[in-house]
Amino acid sequence: MRSWIVGIVGSLAIALGANAQNDISYDAPDPETDRLVERCLASDGVSMLEGTDVICYNAAIFPEQFLKLNGLPPAPAPAAMLRQRVA
Repeated sequence: MRSWIVGIVGSLAIALGANAQNDISYDAPDPETDRLVERCLASDGVSMLEGTDVICYNAAIFPEQFLKLNGLPPAPAPAAMLRQRVA
């Protein structure tokens, strides 16, 4: 009998948790980000997207790929993060 109660309570918890996932909201599509993603997917390896400060990591996760990240310049902090630090 005890296992039945545990099973029912567990099932209710899972059902309520799954229902809570329906409240997900997404950002509006951003054409600039979409273009950057397309450029990254069209490239191989680890690099900076030319003309941007965006790091493109389109490679399998192997140690030599991580080592390439060390050679890239640091990415600037996003403006929103800078405002948070100042405030």
